[in-house]
Amino acid sequence: MKYFKFDENMDIVPATLEEVNQRTLPYTILPDDAKVAYKGKIFSVFEYPQKQYDGSTSIYEFVKRPDTMSVIPITLDNKFIYVKEHQAGLSPFVGMFGGRIEGGETIIEGALRELKEEAGLIADTFIRAFSMQLIPKTDCSSGAFFVKGLTQTEKKLDPGERIEVCYADFDEFFEAITSNQSREIETKLYLLNLFKNNQLERLKKSLLNFE
Repeated sequence: MKYFKFDENMDIVPATLEEVNQRTLPYTILPDDAKVAYKGKIFSVFEYPQKQYDGSTSIYEFVKRPDTMSVIPITLDNKFIYVKEHQAGLSPFVGMFGGRIEGGETIIEGALRELKEEAGLIADTFIRAFSMQLIPKTDCSSGAFFVKGLTQTEKKLDPGERIEVCYADFDEFFEAITSNQSREIETKLYLLNLFKNNQLERLKKSLLNFE
């Protein structure tokens, strides 16, 4: 397995396993005296006392959920793979392979599992795109990887998933993931921020020329 990341110039450079597995910390650190108010399968809600400027105390809430990751496979002919997905109870949407990190998994282990289950693919090269925490008072680090060196294997979709696999060049991929039909909020922000800062073409060039 080979690991890489982007430097400040959007060039692809080697990375360690520790670097690609690193999660982003939340905006707010949960205090030690926080108590669990609700615990579900995905979400846990905590409550804790917070002293105010006037000396009074208020009860604040904080939500934890498993970290998530998305995986963007790139084929030998430089096609970017994304999905049109149907999930039970939801409207159809544009997305990417990925999902929640399960208990005890590292980010890379979760990415490998999701890629195999949803795409029927194994990758030997991981390029870390980003990691971010999107919502204050919530702890859920979300990230994405571009992956290459693909090998086909058997997929295993969840019973509540129907996935249409789409192959696109970079510009088509960008339009799909930044469209109103996309549920990939973090990746959408990442790509639009690169576009705003005139770095999107550098990202594209690095990925298309990387072997």
